[in-house]
Amino acid sequence: MLSVLMGIIVFEILFSFIAKKDKKLFLACSVSFWIGIAFILSLQFFEQ
Repeated sequence: MLSVLMGIIVFEILFSFIAKKDKKLFLACSVSFWIGIAFILSLQFFEQ
C-alpha cells in the first residue's frame, strides 16, 4: 500500500512540472491527487 502512495506522489510531482503552464490541468491533477491519498488512507484504516 505504501508503494502505491509513493507512486501517486511521484506521478503528482512529474505531472506538476508538465502542467505548470496550464492552471486548469494542474488544479484537476491536484484534486485527483488528494482524492487518491484520501482513498488509500481510508483503505488502510478499514483493513486494520
